[in-house]
Amino acid sequence: HCSQGIGIWEWASTDQGHPEPDLVLACAGDVPTLEALAAMSIVREKMPSLRIRFVNVVNLMKLHPHNRHPNGLSDAEFDS
Repeated sequence: HCSQGIGIWEWASTDQGHPEPDLVLACAGDVPTLEALAAMSIVREKMPSLRIRFVNVVNLMKLHPHNRHPNGLSDAEFDS
């Protein structure tokens, strides 16, 4: 995950790899990640059927298009 710069945390997600989650929760940094995990806990309790994909970003340059930064994701990678 860290070497890739971005990753889906399957253990924190509730979409079980579904191609179309209802919500994508993304975070970067230690405190925002802890807060996002707390939010996931609340949402799971209140809306257990909601499919949520939890994404953690280590390298913010991954969020740029690949044609604008060498570490950026392709459109297909970003959309997945």
